[in-house]
Amino acid sequence: MHLQKLKDYTEKKLDIDGNEVSLQIWDTACQERYRTLVKNYYNGSKAAILVYDISKSSTFDEIKKYWYKEIKENCPDIILGIAGNKFDLFSIEEITEEEGRKFAKEIGAFFYLTSAKESVGIEDLFREVGKKFIENKNNNSYNNDDNLVNSKLSQDKLKKNKKNCC
Repeated sequence: MHLQKLKDYTEKKLDIDGNEVSLQIWDTACQERYRTLVKNYYNGSKAAILVYDISKSSTFDEIKKYWYKEIKENCPDIILGIAGNKFDLFSIEEITEEEGRKFAKEIGAFFYLTSAKESVGIEDLFREVGKKFIENKNNNSYNNDDNLVNSKLSQDKLKKNKKNCC
């Protein structure tokens, strides 16, 4: 099966402190039908971002109950991030930022709130992955459990997007 039959693929190149980092981003949309194929994509990966929809608690539960365990079982030393997406729907959130951060802390992941629709936090999220990769590469380690980063979008960005989203 050709790799691009999954939902979405893109490549992003970043310059982080003079280091070029190339991210291959596979969006599987956590769909049930892709579960058997997904191992082929994350096997050997250095980083994973588990994304949930802040307005649907079922997506958060799916990450906690299935995807986190699946990733850690197959890639125990992976750099791991959690993203609470659809921040533009904050008025109907079912999962609070505090809940997302708490889970990220429990599993040794970094955390971001994002809105793909409003392009909030996405660039920061990818830059964090790149920074973690460089840190781990420089330390010859790919275990991020001791490198917890709870990054938060600036309050200005959040306030600006709260005003513009509805």
